[in-house]
Amino acid sequence: MSIKYKLTIFLLIVTLIPGLTAIVTTYFYTKEKVKDHFIEENVKVISQGKYDIRDYFLSITEIPLSLYANRKFMNVMEQGISNDIDIAQEEVKRSLLNLYFTRKEIEQIYLYVDKGQDAYTVYNTKVSSRGKVENKLLNDYFEKLINERSYFILEPTHDIYSYNNQSDIPRTNVKPVVSFHHALNEVTSGKLLGFISIDIDIAAVKTISDRLYFSEGEQFYLISGNNEVVYSSDSDLIGTFIDDRPWLQQIRQQNEMSFEWKDDSFGGVFVYDQLPAPFEKWMIVKGISNERMYSGAQSIARMNIYILLFFFLLSAFATLLVAIKLISPIKILIENMKKVEKGRLEVDFQSLGKDEFGQLGYHFKSMVNQINELIVRKYRLEIENKSNQIRVLQSQINPHFLYNSLQSIGTIALRNKVPEIYTLITSLSSIMRYSMNIDEDVVPLTKEVNHVNAYLSLQKQRFQERLFYSITVDDELKKIMVPKMILQPVVENYFKHGFEMSNLTGKIDIQILKEKERLTILIEDNGLGVTEERLKEIELMLTKGIKLAKAETTSIGLQNVYERLELYYGEKGLMKVGNREGGGFKVTLAIPLYRIGVEEDESNNR
Repeated sequence: MSIKYKLTIFLLIVTLIPGLTAIVTTYFYTKEKVKDHFIEENVKVISQGKYDIRDYFLSITEIPLSLYANRKFMNVMEQGISNDIDIAQEEVKRSLLNLYFTRKEIEQIYLYVDKGQDAYTVYNTKVSSRGKVENKLLNDYFEKLINERSYFILEPTHDIYSYNNQSDIPRTNVKPVVSFHHALNEVTSGKLLGFISIDIDIAAVKTISDRLYFSEGEQFYLISGNNEVVYSSDSDLIGTFIDDRPWLQQIRQQNEMSFEWKDDSFGGVFVYDQLPAPFEKWMIVKGISNERMYSGAQSIARMNIYILLFFFLLSAFATLLVAIKLISPIKILIENMKKVEKGRLEVDFQSLGKDEFGQLGYHFKSMVNQINELIVRKYRLEIENKSNQIRVLQSQINPHFLYNSLQSIGTIALRNKVPEIYTLITSLSSIMRYSMNIDEDVVPLTKEVNHVNAYLSLQKQRFQERLFYSITVDDELKKIMVPKMILQPVVENYFKHGFEMSNLTGKIDIQILKEKERLTILIEDNGLGVTEERLKEIELMLTKGIKLAKAETTSIGLQNVYERLELYYGEKGLMKVGNREGGGFKVTLAIPLYRIGVEEDESNNR
C-alpha cells in the first residue's frame, strides 16, 4: 500500500473527530467580563512600563554627572580652552569620547564652554575641531535651562542635526533621536560653565515601548508635556504634535485611567498613565481596538480553539510517529550515502521494506554493487598496465651498453689476465639479476643503491678517468622500502643524452637524505643540460602524459619513474627535473619516509 494513501487516511481520521467536536462546543464567558479583564491587565502593563521608561531616561541624565568628578575637565570648563589650548583640547576630547562610549545608543554629544565661547561635538566616534559660538543660546532648550534653572531638559524626538554645523552628518544617515540638554555649573557658586547635549537613538526607547503593546490591533503613544509624540506605533507620528486629537483632549480633562472611544478612525478603549517625576507631564497612551479586545471574548471560538488545539497536538503526535516511521529508512539511506561519499562502497542494511523506500533501498544496493565491480575492474586493469610497464622497463637492458661492457671485460681478460675480471662480471651479473627479477616491486633502499652502484662501476671501468661519480646515503635510511628501479633509469639518461655529447670529464652525484617526513633523492650531472623548451616538453610528458614531438622514447625511463611514484604515493610522491647551476641536469625525487608494504602489513595486523 502506497505511503501517500497510508498518510492521507490516517490524517483524515485523526483530524475529523476534533473538527466535529469543535462544532458542537459552547461558550461560558461574556463579552463584558473579557473586556474588564483585558483593561485591567493593560493598566498593569502601562503602570509598569512608565517606570521602565522613567528609569531609562534618568540613567541617561546621570551620564554627564561623571564630568563633575573629573577635576581636569572642570578646570578646563572654568578657565576656558585658550588658557592652555593643547592640554585643554586633549582633556576635552578624552572626556567626550569617554562619555560617548558609555552607551551604544549615544549618537552625538555637543559641548559648549561658556568661557571663550568654544564648542565641540562627537559624532561617529570622531571629535570635531574647536568651533566658535556667537550665541550660546543655540536653541530654545538652552534658554529654558537658564530661565528655569534646571539641571536638564529633554527634547522630544526629532531628526538629528549638527550643532553649530560642527558634525558632518550625511543626509543618508539622518535618524530620529531624543536629546538630553544639561547645564554645567560651578559646584560652589552655581555659575554657568557651559552646556552639554546628548542625542540618544530612538531605538532604545522603541525597545522598551514595544514590550507594552501588540503590533496588531493596538496603538501606542509616548507623549511629551507639550503634546509632541516621542514614540508611537505609527512611525509617521513620531516627532509631530497631536494637539488636535479629540481623544487626547479628553485624556487631559479626565482622571480615569481608561475610557471607551469610537470615531471614524478608531473604535475601542484607551488606557493611559502619566510618567513619574521628573517627567510627570509626559504620558503613555495605549489604544486597544475592539477587534483586538474581543478576539478572545467569543466563547464558542475560545472553546473551539482549546479543543482544536488538543486534537491538533494529538494529531501532531500521531503524525510525528508516522513521520519517524517513514524517515527511519531515509536516515539509513543517508548514512550509507555518506559512507559512499567517503569512499566506503559498502551497504550495511538488508532490506528497507516492501514499499517505495524498500524499492529505493534495493536499487541503491544494486547501484553500489555495480560501482564496486566497475572500480575493481578498473583498478585491476590499471595495476596490470603498470606491471607491464615495469616489466618492459626491467627488460630494457641497453644492447649498446651490454656490448661495450662485455667488450671491456673481454679486453681486460685478454690483455691482463687479472682477477679484476671477476669484479666486472660480478657487477654485470648483479645488474642483470636485479633488473630481470620481476617478483619484487618494492625493495629496501640499500638494494636500489647497490644496483645503481654496480651500474656506475661498470661505466667507470669503461670510461676510466673520463668519469667520476659519488653516492651519499645515511645508514639509517637504507632499510626504507622504495619502488624498484627508480635510480638506474635516471642515471642511464645521463649517459644517453649528457655524457657522450660532452667533451668534459663526466661527473654524477647521488645524494639521499632525510628532510622532515620525506626521503629526498638528488641526482646531478655535469652534462649539457636541456633547453628551456625541451625542459617544458619533459615536464608536460611527466605530469600530463603528453608525448614529445621528437624522440618520444628517449625519456621513457623518467616517465616510468614518475608514474610509479604517483601510483605508489599519489600526491605525496614528487619528481622534479631541471638544469643545474653551472651546467648539467638534475632530477629530484621526494617520497614519504614510511616503508611501503611494511606499513600496510602493520596496519592490517592492527
